[in-house]
Amino acid sequence: AKLTGIAAFLQEFTKEEPGPVEPKPVIKYETPTEKKERIQKEKDDAHLAILADREKKWDPHNNPNATKDPYKTLFVARLSYELNEEDLRREFERYGRIRDVKLIKDKEKSKSRGYAFIEFERSNDLKEAFQHADGHKLKGRRILVDVERGRTVKTWKPRKLGGGLGKTRAGPKGDKNKSDSLSSRPSSRSHKPDSR
Repeated sequence: AKLTGIAAFLQEFTKEEPGPVEPKPVIKYETPTEKKERIQKEKDDAHLAILADREKKWDPHNNPNATKDPYKTLFVARLSYELNEEDLRREFERYGRIRDVKLIKDKEKSKSRGYAFIEFERSNDLKEAFQHADGHKLKGRRILVDVERGRTVKTWKPRKLGGGLGKTRAGPKGDKNKSDSLSSRPSSRSHKPDSR
């Protein structure tokens, strides 16, 4: 009896065998976790490039809008956006005579950015304000005061360049490039132990 169906192709299997067959290359697909890590790394690299570019352009010593004497200048942050230069002058004149108040504003919208530089006429007045004004409330917001660091501390960088002080910029716990402390200066607020 003549075989039909697959038996017709039997002679194809009896021919001499070809050499070893090359395995098909394995196509590696990206897992969701790997994709997330890759995208995060791309974002981090792009951000570092932007920071490096900004750092090249940043020169606090040649800023025409800066105060005259950095050693008599107080940095005031966390300001209410409704505050103006006159409000700041009135609030800080209690510590001594003020030479200049620079409320930093957005260039396009001319709206306050929430921080200012106040230059006193005497450095003792600056010290007085530095010690006593931190934590005061102005228009419902607790302010933060510090000395100007951009022109007085050589290695200091502002927050917009990835520097600054504070726990929000401390980075991961294992990051040795960032400080875990809030500030190098002692707090002006007194902490009393709980007496329960």
